[in-house]
Amino acid sequence: MSELQISLISIGLVVILIICIYNWWQQRQYRRKFREAFQHQHEDALYHQSSDESALNPDKHFIPSTEETPIASSIEPAAINQAIELTSAGQPEELLENTEKEMVSAGLMSDEESSAKPVEQSLCASLGEKTDYIAAMSFKDPQGAGALTSLWQQRFDFGKNIHVCGWNATSGEWEKVIAESKPLYRSLRLALQLVSRSGAVSEPKLKDFRELIRTIATKLHADVILPDVSEAAARAQELDNFCATVDQIIAFNIVPEEAQLFNGDGVARAAERLGMQFLADGAFHMTDTHGRTLFSLCNEDNTPFQYHTLSQLQIRCLTLLLDVPCVEEPALVFDDMVILARKLSIELGGNIVDANHVSLKERSIMLIRDRIVTVETNMQHSGMVPGSALARRLFS
Repeated sequence: MSELQISLISIGLVVILIICIYNWWQQRQYRRKFREAFQHQHEDALYHQSSDESALNPDKHFIPSTEETPIASSIEPAAINQAIELTSAGQPEELLENTEKEMVSAGLMSDEESSAKPVEQSLCASLGEKTDYIAAMSFKDPQGAGALTSLWQQRFDFGKNIHVCGWNATSGEWEKVIAESKPLYRSLRLALQLVSRSGAVSEPKLKDFRELIRTIATKLHADVILPDVSEAAARAQELDNFCATVDQIIAFNIVPEEAQLFNGDGVARAAERLGMQFLADGAFHMTDTHGRTLFSLCNEDNTPFQYHTLSQLQIRCLTLLLDVPCVEEPALVFDDMVILARKLSIELGGNIVDANHVSLKERSIMLIRDRIVTVETNMQHSGMVPGSALARRLFS
């Protein structure tokens, strides 16, 4: 290798090193700039109540107004009164117990297995005949997750999520099973979800799932309970009709005053100061103590923000989104979103508007909240608690 080539390679390496150091320094300066911007708090002039008023009515979150406007156009009318009533047998814990009783009576599960408390409460306890087509399988000799290879290979062929829970032969507890699970299981519940936001599962898909489970059981010489497909299809349609009545996503838009644009840096600073986090999907999220999203802030056109280009980004409209069925106590979360929207609009110099960019008045906000309360009440009465594991998977 000639001296010229060695020199060129050396120069290239030095240039790359300089660029890396400069990028690191720039990122550090950017983060420091954010922290310095948030060292002092500002009083929210639009959302200020006296301590006496708050004490008398702690749940009051809206300043009364005599102006009335139609409800925000982002909320579609829903026939809430036509919601079906899921009976008490539809409660996840009771459905789990009912499935166990069926398996015990059919000789597919021992009393010891039936008395074991489910470990995966967030998933296994949410499975039930009202929401899932559940095949119950029992083995003479414990089997591993590898026995379900054909199920793992075809799990995306049915249009809905498939969940598997197994009774761990070692720990004596129910747990979620995935393809990589290592334990051996004496019994399995293989569940095909009946509905999602895309609609109800079709009867042909249910038949295909049933036949796949039958084939697996035959190959493993396992005992199996396969529910009636037609009944499951009818339940799926009924559940889908109910979910449609409570499926609400609330959107608040914030637009700049006087036809200006928001700067990406300013949006990021304001969102961070108000407690939101920038996540991998390119949006800012307000999360609960479990890290689950309460509501999010994004571009009106859903174009993801990119952290390294925020300083060059000019934004015409921001959108705050609340997925009502997927959060606990959605009415209270809505109150928090309203407060944040007001503070954010003051911080950025903008106005809160609906999907048609019409100013969102206090009366409209109160009407939206009333509708959320109605949705929340109907979900609770049906045994589907907003924000629960069951609700989150049905509205996925």
